[in-house]
Amino acid sequence: MKYRNALILFFTYIIFVIFMVFSIPAQILSESQSSPILFLSSSPLQIIILFVLYVIICLIFGILFGYVFSLLFLVIHKSIFKSKLLYGINTRPHAEKFNKTLRGIFPTLLALNIALIVAETIQLNQEFIFSTTIILLLFTFGPCMALFAGIWFLDDAGMGYTNKFNVRDTDDFVEFRSIGSWFMPLLKGYAGISVLFEIFQLFNLFTTIQGNVGIVIIILIFFMPVFLPFATIPTILILDFMREKRNKFVLEQAKKRGITEPLDYSLDF
Repeated sequence: MKYRNALILFFTYIIFVIFMVFSIPAQILSESQSSPILFLSSSPLQIIILFVLYVIICLIFGILFGYVFSLLFLVIHKSIFKSKLLYGINTRPHAEKFNKTLRGIFPTLLALNIALIVAETIQLNQEFIFSTTIILLLFTFGPCMALFAGIWFLDDAGMGYTNKFNVRDTDDFVEFRSIGSWFMPLLKGYAGISVLFEIFQLFNLFTTIQGNVGIVIIILIFFMPVFLPFATIPTILILDFMREKRNKFVLEQAKKRGITEPLDYSLDF
């Protein structure tokens, strides 16, 4: 089955949500006056709704705004480099094996990083930083998913470029890159070491809290970056189903901007 591994990982996300429901201490989710944005109570149903909303938000932003950001990234890249690069389309056939299950790791880490930074900024009561963070994810998850989806749209459609005509009289290396790969490091930079640093700070904070509250939150802090990316799996699967439709949109937009030919991988100048 093509999507077996993806479905298994999404099932582990459901298990993680159940674990959250029965493990988060009531005092962490109650006393809403301690947080200016906290609307959760100790109700397990509300926790389930929260984590279901993560999935729905990823679907909405990843699919709808993926179209918007793919066009925006294409326009930005061509505006920056103008005629300095030779653009083309990667015409190689797509792999039959589905290997994009874990694509959601970096948008999740980026969303978590932003949520943690904002939570630490607005939340004066440090004990409620974790609960504030899981609420803020409602506002950061979608936009981060949309940003990365825009890059995936371009990559899946084969949008690429080469600088070979610009470096023929220099000692610089010839590059063949996808347009998406040019933007990806800019986003990954905020979804790597930075988020690990924020999580480490939060981990240190709750090690000072005595009793079951501190222990449970420490466990959840550790598992959040591991299991939360699985909330993006339904979006990734639907995007895979829509691949031809997405590619058609990107290729039409590329054609309007003069990108119609296959990317020339030869080293002939």
